[in-house]
Order: sequence, then C-alpha cells, then structure tokens
Amino acid sequence: YISQGNTPKAHLENIQKACQYGAELVQLRLKDVSEKKILKTAEEARDITSHYQTRLIINDHYKIAEAVNADGVHLGKTDTNPNIARKALKSWQIIGGTANTLNDCQQRINE
Repeated sequence: YISQGNTPKAHLENIQKACQYGAELVQLRLKDVSEKKILKTAEEARDITSHYQTRLIINDHYKIAEAVNADGVHLGKTDTNPNIARKALKSWQIIGGTANTLNDCQQRINE
C-alpha cells in the first residue's frame, strides 16, 4: 500500500486501515511536507506497522528510514544515489527505486 491523504494524519489513518486489512508492506509517501513533519509521521507509521508486523518503506528520505528503523526506502529517479543510501542504511534495509522503462531498470541495476 502506498499511503495517501490530504494531511499526515489522513496518511496515518489510511495506513492503520491498510494494516488492519492485512497489508504486508506500506510505503509512507508524503509530498510537500517538511522533513520534521515527515519524521514525526514516520515514527507514528512505524508504531502502527510494527504492531501489525507490516513492513514499512519510507519514500525519498533514506535518513528518515534509518532514523525510524524502517524496513527500507524508495528512491525516485532524482533522489539520492542508492550507493549513498546503502552506506547509511543497515544491510537488511531494502532500497527500492523508480524504474518506468527498461533503460531505467538498467540504470538502477548499474547503481
């Protein structure tokens, strides 16, 4: 499940529902929100997902993923290079990336 809502609170409410209905992996995807607010929301999302034993992925912000002990991070095409994120994250944390074309896939493999 990729989180959605008009506010961080709405994202958390929807994450709660997704977990209740059996989601196995949740991506917290907040846009146009301060990093401080994303961190606070990620901490709350981690509490929810931990309760349900659901994996949590943080969109774009590998440092926040590290800080909340998320299961991983999703990096967009213009976000941090995965090699930089890998150095900061634990070996078990997932790094995913946007790939819309075969060329994108090859670039992600090379990275």
